[in-house]
Amino acid sequence: MKVPGSGLHIDSPAWPLLQALISYWGVTDANGNVGGTTIRCGALALEPSYANHALKILSGPAAGQIRDATIHPAGTDTVTVVEAFSNVAGAAQQITPGTLFVILSKTPAIAEVAALTALVQALMLDVGDASTSVLGSIWNILGDPAVDLATSIAAIAALLNAQLVLTEDSGTLLSTAAEQNVAADVAPAALFKPLTVKINLDNMLAGDTTIIRVFDRITAAGNLEQVDLQTYAGADGGLADGNKVIYVILKENRWGFAVTLQQTAGGFVNYDWEYLDEE
Repeated sequence: MKVPGSGLHIDSPAWPLLQALISYWGVTDANGNVGGTTIRCGALALEPSYANHALKILSGPAAGQIRDATIHPAGTDTVTVVEAFSNVAGAAQQITPGTLFVILSKTPAIAEVAALTALVQALMLDVGDASTSVLGSIWNILGDPAVDLATSIAAIAALLNAQLVLTEDSGTLLSTAAEQNVAADVAPAALFKPLTVKINLDNMLAGDTTIIRVFDRITAAGNLEQVDLQTYAGADGGLADGNKVIYVILKENRWGFAVTLQQTAGGFVNYDWEYLDEE
């Protein structure tokens, strides 16, 4: 076998085996793309298409790697592979001039999988007969593996996308004599699940009084109506046993809610808060 561009010949008793395993042996003479998915060799322009073969790099940072060749128009010097060649760091490796490579006669994995899929489908059509078999055709029982698998994957993806995702918002509110929103969503786009509003009363002192209210809207055209009111007074809001944080537990919601804070006595202070929901 002649090695293009080198003037060398391979003379070996194993020559028939080499002919069977290797379709082309070459040396690149131009840069492939920076993404590592092409090689270029001028001599390939004189060859038939090697698409659907396997290409192996023999020298350089990507030496030893084999990739499925998917594109090589006859009469061109460029072969495109399905997956980028990579270097020792795992990064894409551009194939530069002077790189030794071989194109293998072996059918690559892409074509093998396609051929196997076609064979399985043909076998499934041949096994069983719905008109004579109690079990019926395996094809009718299991369905088209290609179509049904894709449908199943799409259905699973849709279910995952439909799952509510936990989200969080937080901040600090300086109280005033006016009622202020701590957390609110008065016009949600769809059904969602508000979970909890946490409010830290650690800055409250003796003489302070704070009112926490919860409102809910249960129809699209309805008003936010009060569903709960709690009053906290004194240091730490009067909480016992060293507790400083209150939890306002919320319910599933479609049309909106609000949790408000109003300080009615004492000096105005900061209230840290956190709101958790699933959307």
